[in-house]
Formats: sequence, C-alpha cells, structure tokens
Amino acid sequence: MFRSYRRFILSLFILVMIGLSSCNKQIKYDLSKSVVEGVFDFYENDIVNNYRIYRSDKLKVALLVPLSGPIKPVGESILNVAQMSMFYNKKKNMTLMVYDTNGTTFGAVKAMKKAIKDSIDVVIGPLFMSETKAIQNLAKNNGILIFSLSNEQELLNSDNIFVTGSIIEQEIQTLITYMMENDTYNYVALMPNTSFGATINKVLREIITGKDGLLIKTDFYEHNDKNLMRKINELVSFYEIPKILYDNFEKKKLEQKLSGSQEELEFKISDDEKIYPHSIFIAEGGKNAEQIANLLFVIQKGDKKIQLIGTTKLDGDDNVLFNPYLNDTIFVGANPKKYEKFSKNYYEIYHSKPLKITSMVYDLVNILDDVYDRIDGVYMPNKTKLLNPYGFDGIDGRFRFLPNGLVERRLYVLQFKDGEKIVLDTNQEFLNY
Repeated sequence: MFRSYRRFILSLFILVMIGLSSCNKQIKYDLSKSVVEGVFDFYENDIVNNYRIYRSDKLKVALLVPLSGPIKPVGESILNVAQMSMFYNKKKNMTLMVYDTNGTTFGAVKAMKKAIKDSIDVVIGPLFMSETKAIQNLAKNNGILIFSLSNEQELLNSDNIFVTGSIIEQEIQTLITYMMENDTYNYVALMPNTSFGATINKVLREIITGKDGLLIKTDFYEHNDKNLMRKINELVSFYEIPKILYDNFEKKKLEQKLSGSQEELEFKISDDEKIYPHSIFIAEGGKNAEQIANLLFVIQKGDKKIQLIGTTKLDGDDNVLFNPYLNDTIFVGANPKKYEKFSKNYYEIYHSKPLKITSMVYDLVNILDDVYDRIDGVYMPNKTKLLNPYGFDGIDGRFRFLPNGLVERRLYVLQFKDGEKIVLDTNQEFLNY
C-alpha cells in the first residue's frame, strides 16, 4: 500500500514537471501596445488605486508555492532559491512572505486572501494557470501584480499578470535563428507522439518556413518505440526534390506533346540535386536524448553526418555531458558559468541541485525592488523601469517584460564539446518577432 502510494506521488510529480515545460497554444507576440497599456491597464482605475494604501518600510513580496501536497518538492526548491536570492543579492529593502497553495486553486485563493490581509505589494507565483486565474481578480482588486510561474499563453493580455515560465517558441526562435545564420536551412524532426510533440512540431515548422528554411520531414515515436532506429534512419536518408525540377519536367513534357513526339520522358534526378537535411531536431533530454544520439551514430556512415540540435531539455542533465555520442550537439540553454555558480551556491546551502525552473525565481527576487518605487510610504511598480526595452541580466540570459505580459528571454546557443558546454552564440540582443 505504502509503495503504491509512493509510486503514485512520484508519477504525479513527474507529470507536473513535464507540464511545467510544455505549452499548448502558439504564442502571439504583440509588441504594438504602449507602455501604459496591457498588464498595467487596471492601474488606470481609481477604484483600484484606492486599495493601494498599505504603507511599509520594505517591499513585501508574496511567494505563492505548494509547500504541502504531492508537488511539495517543487515548492520547496522554489522557496530555497527565493531565499538564496534574497541572501546573495542582499535584498535589505524587501521582505519575502511565503504562502502555501497546496498546488490547488482552492489553496491558491486561500493563500492570496491571507497575503492581502498581510498587506503584500507583489506576488511571485503560483505555479499553474488554473491557480493564477483563480487569484487574478483578488490581486487586481487590490492593485497587485502577479508574476506567474506558469508558461501558459492564455494568461497573456491579462490586466495584472506576467507569464514568467519558459516558453518553447522562444527556445526554437533562438536556436533556428542561430542555425540559419550559420547556413543550416534544411531540417528533419523527431518528436514524442504526444500533444506536446505535436505543438512543438507546429511551432518548429512555422519558424523554419518563416525564415525561408525547409522542414523536410517529421516523425513521431512512442515510449520504448521498437521502430526508433528505423524512424531515425528514414529521417536522415529522406530528401526533398526541388520544385523547379518538377516544373522543368512538366515543361519538357508539354513541349514534347506540342511537337508531336511520342517518346516517353523519364523523370531523372541526380543525388546532388536532392535536398537532404542538414540537421535533425529533437525535443528530449536525459536518457531519451542519449538513446537517439546513440542510434544516430550507428546509422550514420562516412563523412556525410547530420547535425543534432535540441531545446533546453538538453541543458538540464549534466550526465549527458559525458556521452560521446552527444558530442557536438547544439542546443539552447543558460549561460554555463552563471548557472554553474547558481547551482553550486544552491548545493552548498541545500546539498542538492536546484530544479531548472527555479532560475527565473532567483532573477525575479533580484530585480523587483529595483522596479518598484516607494511613494509616500506606498510601493507601486514603475512601468518605465519594469518595461525597460533593454531588459535585465539573468542566470539564463537577458530577459525583458513586454506590455502584453510576455517575459521575453534571450537564451544562449550551446554545444557539447568533450564533457563541457561551449557557448556558440553570446548575442544577447532581443529577437524581432
């Protein structure tokens, strides 16, 4: 009975972590709104402003996280990082106030009501979209901004919510932009046969074609797929025939018909004319990525090798560093030196590694007191500072807040090289979507 319960909890925890890194809808990058619009609309309402009468010597930051229930370990890691950021960044003008959401909408509402009674100024959390929606009006009616840890795009264009979770579109944009700038235009993709895999494939295709590249073929695989080697082999061997060759063939057929010739034309194409993939994209990390890399190595022969590329999932597991078959793999992730220092500091205090999703919490705690002004004893967000177009320097790279609630990130392009992560692209200018 106890073992079954433990397995249930572990399975639930894994599902939650997968959910935190997934996305269901394509994001709409709306950069047309002015500084006084978007997330800050509700501050124009005098009724709302009347609530902001709490006076305090320090900025009160409410951290809404699950500290009980099945996903307690996630909440504890977030709390640890928030406290660590307070300590290392010497936040003397801030007070961190912690509230347990239980990982439920009911728990989030209860926590938010308690936070309001405690006169908090701003919220970091909760984890999920459902929790964030549940507390939105409570926060809005009290003039409070929410920096949600969710990555769901449904929360964008809300009156008082910034979406700070990692969004896969930004990862793919950063990666494909770099690859295109380095003359890699033709791709194939191998995706998990899930809604997450389908979403990533849609985003990948739109970004590649939008940059005049070519996604030649995508295949999907199941967990423990027995046909995985065959699927990889078919992907790397697959090719596209240029449309101009078909057009020229049809033109010749028409010319032959008009000339009265009865000779049957044969469509011929040389190997040099075929469009083969330069890169294979995966959305995996850990053991799954290692398995794909191992099979790819077995399949590929001679000098013609395809480049393996991937997402931040490859950045989250140090064990993959030492797999020789993943050597030269290109992916997006955090600044290695900054994240290594962050992870080392965390380990020295808590004797474990931080969860990958917590780096943004560290950065939020670090910058909030810089973007809030104390006016007549009341803390209010400074729109100009918060929406600084040049953004802020964070652990994962530069990030900035947009008026529609999106947190735009500029990740690094990395490569595995002999047991190390090498930075290929240090450009931290924000992308033009």
